[in-house]
Order: sequence, then structure tokens, then C-alpha cells
Amino acid sequence: MAIASIGLLLTPFSPNIYVVGLLRFITGLGVGPEALIVLDVLITEFFPSKIRGRALAIGYTAAWTAPIVVAVLAYLLIPHVYILHGWQWLFIVGGIGILTIIPFRFLIPESPRWLESKGRIEEAEKIVSRIEEIAIKEKGQIGEPVQVKVIQSQRVKITELFSPYIEKEHLCYEYLSFYKPEYIMASLH
Repeated sequence: MAIASIGLLLTPFSPNIYVVGLLRFITGLGVGPEALIVLDVLITEFFPSKIRGRALAIGYTAAWTAPIVVAVLAYLLIPHVYILHGWQWLFIVGGIGILTIIPFRFLIPESPRWLESKGRIEEAEKIVSRIEEIAIKEKGQIGEPVQVKVIQSQRVKITELFSPYIEKEHLCYEYLSFYKPEYIMASLH
């Protein structure tokens, strides 16, 4: 998140289009992993199954609403100059917005599943114990945990990305990603 914020805050002061392009790339490096980690991994890991779907729906709704908010801000800001040009304020607002939520990232515990898969059992146990303490305070007694087999992570060779199975999966994903708008348009006719 800090990378995205730095990229957004520096972009309005770029001396040329090449620096704008570089800073937009840097911003993308910061935004991409954060969206995947926060929306998908953390919600599916830390939210109870009863509300997990709703939490994901709210998260994705917020993510898909953000471009509309940015478009409205662009409509309001771009035609004007308030010390800086309106387009510059769009980047500044985005960068400051991200800065305001960075402190909350430190409140999110490390993933116990990830820690366990890396052999850091004690750390995972401490986090689960803290979560259980909160659950007991809020709900009273909790049942026995469901036992889940933890798959140990392992390093793989980069050539495995090009194995026949992965290659077919990748090509299918790319095809569907590229042609998705046409599927939508075709279904409307």
C-alpha cells in the first residue's frame, strides 16, 4: 500500500510523460497484490463461513464502486485549477486516501495458515489463541476447532509453469479474460 501511495503522490509532480508512466507502473505494483490479499485471502481466512460471502460481496462492491467515485471526482476537479491542476489533485486524493488506511494494515494479524505452512507453528498458535479469546468474549464458549490438514509449501522450478496442465489452464484463463466483454455483449442481444 505504501508503494501505491508513493506512486500516486509523486505522479502529479512528474516532469514528463515517461516519469508519469513509470510512477503509474510503480503504483500498480503496490495496488495489485493488496487487492488480492485483502479482498480474497484475508476475508476468506478470517471471516466466519456464515458471513464470508456477504463480506466478499461488500468488498467487491466497494472495489467496483471506486472507479465511479473517481470518475465523479475527475468530473468535478479536472476543469479547475486549485493551486495545482485538477488532474493532479486526483492523484493526491488517491495517495492520501491510501495513506489513511495504512495504519489499519498493522492491526491485521499474519495468516495462521500461512505461518503453519512455513513451519512457524508457535506464531500461528498465538494468533489463533488471540482470535479464540475474542470469540469467547463475544460469543461465550466455542466448540472444538475443525481439524484441517495443512499443506506444506515447497519451492518449484519455474519450468513447471509451462507444464502441459498449467499451460492449458493459463491459456483458458487468458482467453476468457480477453474475450469477457464480448461474452457480456453477446448475452445482451
